[in-house]
Amino acid sequence: GRRYPDRAALLEYCRHSAEPVGRIVLRLFDADRQADLAASDAVCTALQLINFVQDVGQDHCRSRCYLPDDELARFEVTPALLSSDVSAGRASERLRALLDHQLAMAAPLLAAGERLMQRALPFRLRLELRAIISGGQTMLERLTREDPLAARIKLGRNDLWRLLRHAFLMPRTRA
Repeated sequence: GRRYPDRAALLEYCRHSAEPVGRIVLRLFDADRQADLAASDAVCTALQLINFVQDVGQDHCRSRCYLPDDELARFEVTPALLSSDVSAGRASERLRALLDHQLAMAAPLLAAGERLMQRALPFRLRLELRAIISGGQTMLERLTREDPLAARIKLGRNDLWRLLRHAFLMPRTRA
């Protein structure tokens, strides 16, 4: 699909595209306990939603839109406005409000990953999950401050140090 009528349809897409990746990673580490799958699914969906905001301009140029139609209407972001914003290389107030809404929806899903950190996981998996969650949080913060239509926002060298610091210095987990 290239358009989604509502958030439920978009989340259904994430259920089939993003969530299986997290489940595969947990399975590779033999850590795919039923109790952990919901937290993993939430993190993967959050990362996918964050990526949709990051790539909103590129996706529009490819005739794709991962912003639900009902939310586009609620924020009064028409196809013409979206095209104009992409062409101008900056998000209008209405599009910015919609993107912020998308990020606000992703934030609690990403935070749900902290439940995984409370589990007794293999050390390497714990490090990777901490770095992934920290990377997602960093992108979420940057996308909140920066305009994804003005320039592609991506993690850089300075972000790498933050990710490593969070991966190694986050509080120890309990079994």
